[in-house]
Amino acid sequence: MLALQCAPSVLESLHRTLGPLPASEQEPYEACSEIYGTSRMLLAVLPPELLGRVVRSYPGSNMENALEPVRAVRPCNGGDGCDAEVIRQLRSLNFGL
Repeated sequence: MLALQCAPSVLESLHRTLGPLPASEQEPYEACSEIYGTSRMLLAVLPPELLGRVVRSYPGSNMENALEPVRAVRPCNGGDGCDAEVIRQLRSLNFGL
């Protein structure tokens, strides 16, 4: 999550201080980076009124409904933070559009 918001110099300092990521944590790290680094997740954190100002949906579609599975995976919404099905959907999104 820090990689999405911090300057490279801050990340370098973090890596020097904490050391390398343990091999056992690499897969969860990559999954979280993939989920939380997507534009769809970034849109999913927007409140509905702001989402409507940012996104224009295709006629007959509802972006808020489309974002619900992504929104639901977030821990603040009761999700476990990482879901294999959400990752699969995010990976195939470009083909769906």
